[in-house]
Amino acid sequence: MQNQLLLSIDAETDGLYGETFAIGAAVISAGGEVLDTFAGKAEEGRVESAWVRENSLSHLSDLPAFDTREQLRDAFWAFYLQWRERCVIVADVPYPVEAGLLRQCVMKDLPEREFLGPFPLIDLASVLYAHGLDPLLDRMAFCGRKGRRHHPLDDAIASGLCLVRVMRKD
Repeated sequence: MQNQLLLSIDAETDGLYGETFAIGAAVISAGGEVLDTFAGKAEEGRVESAWVRENSLSHLSDLPAFDTREQLRDAFWAFYLQWRERCVIVADVPYPVEAGLLRQCVMKDLPEREFLGPFPLIDLASVLYAHGLDPLLDRMAFCGRKGRRHHPLDDAIASGLCLVRVMRKD
């Protein structure tokens, strides 16, 4: 991972298989510097999942607002395309949430986007496990950064910094 950039992605959905309503992404250097970020939430639609309403929605007031979920995904996709060829893409347990987001983005224009999805898509939890670490460890504590749980940008940054730490073998 030396001299490699990471694009760490996190999304919030209405339940594990629901539609994406908030997205955070961070470009992070191999040295742990956050170089660029994307964050947003969609104003459209009601969140039906009681768990999501109780654990996630209150953390999202600072995110830039998009009128619709489609506009949010389009803005994220544009950010993703700016960085995808220069970055390794990472998400923390990407199935089903982030994988679903990426699928929705690709399916909007399958003929044009079919081969633009991330490859590989690194799963942080699997990397932690492969390095003998608890895949359920507290990401914020492990990376040494304060942040809000279930806040997509804070979680994306923490996931990226965790991967940097593991790969540096700190």
